[in-house]
Order: sequence, then C-alpha cells, then structure tokens
Amino acid sequence: MKKRVLILPLLIFLVWGLGSGFLARKVISIKKPYRPLTPLTEPDYQNNDAWVSRPDFFNPSLWPLNEHKVQSELKVDVFYIHPTALWVGNAWNYDLKSPSFVLNIIDKSISEHSSVFNQCCRIYAPHYREAGLGASRSSENFVSRVKAFEFAYKDLLKAFDVFIKKHNKGRPFILAGHSQGTLHAMRLIKDRIDGKELQNKFVAAYVLGYKFPKDYFKRVYKKVKPCQKRDDIGCVIHWDSFDEGSALEKIKGIHWYPTGWESVTGKDVLCTNPLSWKVDEVLMGRGNHKGMLKSVSEQNYDYEEKKVWAQCRKGRLFVKALDLWDFKVWRFLNWTRELYDGNLHFFDFQLFFKDIRKNASERIEAFYINEESKDFYETKIEIQ
Repeated sequence: MKKRVLILPLLIFLVWGLGSGFLARKVISIKKPYRPLTPLTEPDYQNNDAWVSRPDFFNPSLWPLNEHKVQSELKVDVFYIHPTALWVGNAWNYDLKSPSFVLNIIDKSISEHSSVFNQCCRIYAPHYREAGLGASRSSENFVSRVKAFEFAYKDLLKAFDVFIKKHNKGRPFILAGHSQGTLHAMRLIKDRIDGKELQNKFVAAYVLGYKFPKDYFKRVYKKVKPCQKRDDIGCVIHWDSFDEGSALEKIKGIHWYPTGWESVTGKDVLCTNPLSWKVDEVLMGRGNHKGMLKSVSEQNYDYEEKKVWAQCRKGRLFVKALDLWDFKVWRFLNWTRELYDGNLHFFDFQLFFKDIRKNASERIEAFYINEESKDFYETKIEIQ
C-alpha cells in the first residue's frame, strides 16, 4: 500500500493529462444511453468495506495521526465526500468492485484533503458509486449525465444517514468535499441540515472546487449562509484555485435545484478567501499564508509557509504562480488537455492546508462558545 500511494501522483497526472484532451473527446465522453448499475453493486454502509475511512479502523491515507486511540478521543466529526476518481472508461457510474487504481486515487484525495481535519475531528468518508469523468464531460447527453449524478447521490444520502444514526451520537460535525463531492454536499445540506434539527450540530462546510452559485442561498437554503469571517459557524466555505494571469473563461457546471438541474453559466458564484476567510475581493499577501502541503508520509507533513497570496475575482480564487514540481507538471498536462484556463483544481486543499487546519479549530472553538452561551441563557431563563 505504501509504495502504491507514493507513486500515485505520477499515475494521476498521466491518466488525467492523457485522458482528458483529444482522447477524452473521442473515448471518455460517453455516447451510450444511461443504464444504472445493478442493485448487487450497492454498498452496505453497515459494513466496514463501504467506508474509505472511519475512526474505528486504520486507513494509511490518513497519515500521520490515524491511530484509533487518537481519533476516538476527538469530540467533533467530519463527513468527507471525495471527488471523482473514475477517470478512464465509459461507465456512467463506478462499480466499487472495479479496478483498484480508482481506489488508490480515492486514497490520495483522503490523504491530501480530509487529513487536514485529523487533529480536530473523527473522519468518516464513505465509498459511493460516483459519476465517472465521462459523465462530467458528456455535455451532449444532459439527461444521462443528470441520472448518473442522481444515482451517486442516493448512495451518499444513505451513507450520511448511517453516519448520523450509528456513528455520530450527537457530536458536532463538519461537512467537507471536493469537486463532485461538493456537488453532492450542496444538496445534502438542503436535504438533511438546513433548517432541520441537525443544523444545531453543524459547525461548517468546507466544500471546494465545484462552482457554488450564490443563488443557492436564496432559492435552496432557508437558514444556511456563506461564512463571512473566520469564526462564523453553521455556514459554507468555497473556492476554486487558479493561477494568477489566467483568462476568465465562462464558468461551467450543473447543479441540482428543487425545481430541477440547471447550468451555472452566467451566475455569480461564491468565493471565500482562505487567507482572510472573508467573501470579498481584497488581495491577501503571502504573509498571511499559514502553509501549503508539499508532501505527506507516515511520519509527518512537509509544509511551505508564506508562499501563497490569494484574491477572489468574479468567483475565482487567484493565487501566486508556484514553482513546485507538481504545479509545473500540472500546467504541462493542462496544455495536453487543451485547457489554458490556469485551473489548479487538484490543489484547492493542498495550497491552504495549514490555513484550513487552523480555521477548523477556530470554528470548533466558536461552536462550543456559542453552545455555552445558549446553555447559560437557557439556565438564566429557568431561574427567573
């Protein structure tokens, strides 16, 4: 497992780069009508093998703090939804019994995304029959594309319900996701959190990398709002990272609404600056940067501090162009994919790893202060 995870970045870059340009248009973009996977492929979230990570069993991708004795003592949970990992083939949804390299890509996202929370929180990350990359790229087959996302979401709804009923036991929780994971998390907030009893235990949502339209806070949510400062709770944080100097192309993507699925094209989208935790277009210099993740091993994390400045502009988060090898390879493969938009999609968590880690602790502290204030107020009312 260890060797496979260490060589995984190269595998990911090659598959993504070679599989998303000319080849994607010819091979990955799915032409056939949608057909759902059979019921036999459905994960059973009562069983361990339906979860990528839970605090009661070891997952090497949560290096270095994943011992049961550490995770089991933490007082807050994270429910994390991983991004698309099925990057090859023409399947609409991923059969979890298919080739293991997809599971390795999921492990990589766990190590570089959800491990940011492993010092504050117990991490729960379900497997699910995600919509494959072909579904995301098949713009000419909108109905089938929607069916693939709907199919994946049903798994996640079941996973979340098992998480709440069997594992959470009333603890506060954070919702986290990236890319396709964010798409599903947006809907999950509506169905299970917004204006419901669970909102009282909802610390925040760190949902990155999928264009979060601002009209969600008017048309979909009743009470959940964007986070406006670093210690807001019960709110949403979102950004998409781009190289400074990138062209402002049309924002693309589709989203679920109670009235049906819609394109995000032409809509204003949410951008939270992770160096200030505000929704504005103020440039925050690299002196505010706590640290990006260079690498992760069984022993430790390797960081680069005060390397990234950040500024939101028209819904995108522009950052300093970085010189690390991973970023250079990513830019080259974007060129092979015929994408010249400066997209730093893979690095949304990695660029601000220590910033997110510190902020999660700040919001958790604010949550408990708010709980103490409510208890004090209620006690005072009873005495009177």
